[in-house]
Amino acid sequence: MMVTKNFGQYKVINESSTGLKFQVPKGVDGIPITFSGLFRFGEDLKEKKLIVDYSVCETKFEDIFQYFAKKKSLQAEEETLALIK
Repeated sequence: MMVTKNFGQYKVINESSTGLKFQVPKGVDGIPITFSGLFRFGEDLKEKKLIVDYSVCETKFEDIFQYFAKKKSLQAEEETLALIK
């Protein structure tokens, strides 16, 4: 994926039929990832007609809370399924 090539490891935070929200690291190999770099990447994808729109923002505390709540919910569901088997 182009994101890995440009920004190293990333986490998919939310995925739907109309969009993808992911988190990139603060830096790769000691080189910081800047907002300008992210905007340049987004504009390049738009010019190539690979995406229609994009936005860039810093991670909010609410996003972190939702990520861990979702992860805990999935773990509980897996444990329940394991007990049923």
